[in-house]
Amino acid sequence: MKATTLETLRRSDLLHVGLCLPTYSVLMYLYFLAFRLDESAYSGPVILEAILQSPGHVLLLLGNLAVMLFAFERTGWKSLEGGKSLRLLTVFVAAVLAWRFSCIGYNFYFDQAYLVDRALLVLLVGLIWVHPLFVAFFLILCVTFAWQLAFPVFHYSFTDKRALFDFLVMFNAFTLLRTVFPIRREVFLLVALSSFAAAYFVAGTSKLLLGPELFSWILDNSISNLFLSSYQNGWIAFLPKADALAVAETLARVDVPLALVSIAIELGAIFFLFGKRVSLFLLAAFFSLHLGIVVASGIFFWKWMLLGGAFALLLISMPDDVAEKIYTARNRRVS
Repeated sequence: MKATTLETLRRSDLLHVGLCLPTYSVLMYLYFLAFRLDESAYSGPVILEAILQSPGHVLLLLGNLAVMLFAFERTGWKSLEGGKSLRLLTVFVAAVLAWRFSCIGYNFYFDQAYLVDRALLVLLVGLIWVHPLFVAFFLILCVTFAWQLAFPVFHYSFTDKRALFDFLVMFNAFTLLRTVFPIRREVFLLVALSSFAAAYFVAGTSKLLLGPELFSWILDNSISNLFLSSYQNGWIAFLPKADALAVAETLARVDVPLALVSIAIELGAIFFLFGKRVSLFLLAAFFSLHLGIVVASGIFFWKWMLLGGAFALLLISMPDDVAEKIYTARNRRVS
């Protein structure tokens, strides 16, 4: 009977993973692209006013509000088994994004500071602590606030923040689905951890596909040239030119080995669910990879590093019975 129940749970978990992924994709489209505001929306002092005048955003707000009112207790933190660690992680991720955007400089193009919106971002982080569905309201404001940076060049990259937004959107999908389906936290953790690792695996495979040959990036990528280019643009400007050239010369000798290590770490992400120790080792490797990148180029993916560190703390504190539900042969195949 116990084995039958366990097998039923595993099958339902696969179904719930299959529901989380398309829901995540739909929400990503809605939050980032479907109802993106035009340039005129940022001409006023409060971006929230423009959001409330956008029919699409109003529908999103009302939809999430209706779900919250309909299933406030069912989707609350107390209803989530072992929700304390997940609550801390979610609030932490939102806090990092709120810190990033509430502290950006004055927008001279629109001649606006958007002080009300900055304050609301911080307030919403606190409200996420109260109820998980406030993540949706945070995402609507945060993403819309971020798009101001796309003007006047009509382009803005979310790459250095993508992992954090991915986490919050996936968590929003998980919370919304819990109003109908009894989705366990282990399902969300499985999807969240797999998505984080997949980002590195995709980066590794993309490098292999660059150039005419499979190993073109490994053989042609020059970390020494990247270092010198960054130095010329002001990175480690305190370093005397002679010392910078000496560092570049040293890097030139190990360009290929460093590229191999980088590829190995990124492709190694495919083994992320082969055990908790493997996951922790790979998270440490990802962190080290980012440290090497910032030293060599000044490109600082500190938000990815913080999220990776938060995942590591989550795994270290994770009870063995929870880990056993995540690190299974079937989950490895699914991921």
